[in-house]
Amino acid sequence: MPTVNFTIKNKKNRGLIINSNELLALYFYGIDIVNQQGTSLDPTTIETYIRRAQQEMEKFLSIKLIKQVISERSDYYRDEFVGTGFVKTKYAVTEALSLGGWVGDYNQLNYPKEWLTENRTNGLGTARQIVVVPNSNVNTVSMNAALFAGSIMPYMGMVNSRQIGSYWRTSYITGFGCGEELPYDILEVIGKTASINVFNMLGDTILGSGIASQSISLDNLSQSIASTASATSAGFGARIITYQKEITETLNRLKGVYKGISLTSI
Repeated sequence: MPTVNFTIKNKKNRGLIINSNELLALYFYGIDIVNQQGTSLDPTTIETYIRRAQQEMEKFLSIKLIKQVISERSDYYRDEFVGTGFVKTKYAVTEALSLGGWVGDYNQLNYPKEWLTENRTNGLGTARQIVVVPNSNVNTVSMNAALFAGSIMPYMGMVNSRQIGSYWRTSYITGFGCGEELPYDILEVIGKTASINVFNMLGDTILGSGIASQSISLDNLSQSIASTASATSAGFGARIITYQKEITETLNRLKGVYKGISLTSI
């Protein structure tokens, strides 16, 4: 029996929290995204703006939007760890995977995973720290093997040190998973930030780049068309200004919720 083979090209969101079609549906209703020749804006261009908006949001709030495993190195502060029993991390911890102490390339100790805990709210990590809470869920043999993986004797001079550089090696999960709803306030800022870049581009296609008005006359008939574009304003300037104001107001709230107060050791 004859067969027919089809080759189909497809691609996933590739780390995007919103795709180009969703962005257009949410923020461009009633607006044509075509130039004067009728050519539509390439979805890849829109995706580039979305990806850049996501990166800006991650840097501003020091978060990861997509769930992923983070491995870090951090300094040991005696007063901080002995007094509170936690190790600070760069991002909020959804699940702690491992915590070990290293002097250079020498592994001194590894805490059992059962001893590592994190603060969660609705299943999401909310604190940028891994807390060590000893419990009886680990048998004595495995506990001793973990806590005494290496001898401290060659490093007795560090016992009274208040700080040891790059001592902790941590591994943990952070970000929002596929089954968890990304907070709408974060999604809103990313969508509007990406939209502003698209609106700036489309503003030049209303009448043409650098053209604020057009007039046509034939015999005694004339027609004039003017847009909001000018030497200092884009074609969709009113909507851009509105989005910029809303983004600023929302970011001020998000910073307090997700970034919190930065703590430093003295």
